[in-house]
Amino acid sequence: MSNTNTGNTVKAYRPDIDGLRALAVLFVVAYHAFPAFFKGCFIGVDVFFVISGFLICGIILTSLESNTFSIKGFYRRRIYRLFPALITVLLATMGFGWFSLFADEYTGLGKHIAGGAGFVANLVIWQEIDYWDIATKLKPLLHLWSLGVEEQYYIIFPCMLLLAWKKKFKPTTLIAVMLLFSFACNIYYYKRDPGLNFYAPYTRFWELMVGAFLAAMVKDSGLRLHGAILHLDYFLARLVFTEKIPNDGRSVKNLLSVLGISLLFLAVWFCRADANYPGIYAM
Repeated sequence: MSNTNTGNTVKAYRPDIDGLRALAVLFVVAYHAFPAFFKGCFIGVDVFFVISGFLICGIILTSLESNTFSIKGFYRRRIYRLFPALITVLLATMGFGWFSLFADEYTGLGKHIAGGAGFVANLVIWQEIDYWDIATKLKPLLHLWSLGVEEQYYIIFPCMLLLAWKKKFKPTTLIAVMLLFSFACNIYYYKRDPGLNFYAPYTRFWELMVGAFLAAMVKDSGLRLHGAILHLDYFLARLVFTEKIPNDGRSVKNLLSVLGISLLFLAVWFCRADANYPGIYAM
């Protein structure tokens, strides 16, 4: 759920974001299936973080504007959305591990299952070993680290946004401050402590905050942004086409779509799973 360009209405379904989400999933699956060939496809996780930040912030701000937001309702929806699939994965992994693992391995798996169920898998794995180590890659619940980061973000962010709203603070300013603080932590730690930098929530929150900032900016300046897009669209249409076409913003949107997908594939090409990531490369 997110705003349209005018900032006045709410669009219940965004097929473009669903397509981007599908691309992010394909990236991650390709990386784990063929890591030697798709070396940069792990960035799908980062794309997912931005999407989640955008969608959740848009939903919260819309609810706050209509005076329908509640912390209880927010977490109830998260439980309904996450728990069925999560419980299925954890139980299936537990059952498979019972027949295929040694006792000490099964004990370690139990620790990871508990971490996944408590949404602290990132903290559990961080305390054990470096992310890019082969032994870590073989852990069956490794992928739950990103869910841990997301859920820790969802514990903090909605409460802070609700408090800021009640105190009449501007959401874009609050989000920008949190984004910059988290990104500064990321830059500070990516050389000093790569393991912490990869798994710690406060060095990863900035990626969700990028999406949240975009959602808040559209909410705050939707009409002005729409006007700017129309002006730019008129210029591009006259520059590219021989005949007059409707000034509906479509030329700018198509250009941004091509630019966005090109940047994603450039990131896949250049980013590598080493101690320099996330760092500045994640931006």
